[in-house]
Amino acid sequence: MSHEPTTMKDIESALSILKPEEIATLLSKLTISKKQRFNVIDYSFRERRNNITSLYFSCEPTIYKFPDIKEYNGHADAIREQVLSGVDL
Repeated sequence: MSHEPTTMKDIESALSILKPEEIATLLSKLTISKKQRFNVIDYSFRERRNNITSLYFSCEPTIYKFPDIKEYNGHADAIREQVLSGVDL
């Protein structure tokens, strides 16, 4: 017994036999879970990344407020570590 792939014409001919009420009952019995839906896009990673970036640039120190570059670098590194840890998100 050979199994040939189902074509669109086979499906159309099978559906043309059914009445609209029968098609409605068939479709009501089908269940589609959220995992089977391909049009759902998860933006949680992008949203977290954007939140980290905006948090960093809202707290970023300006170099002209510090007397020397060493103090500025220490402060900038501390803020960078705090932002990357995710404490304020």
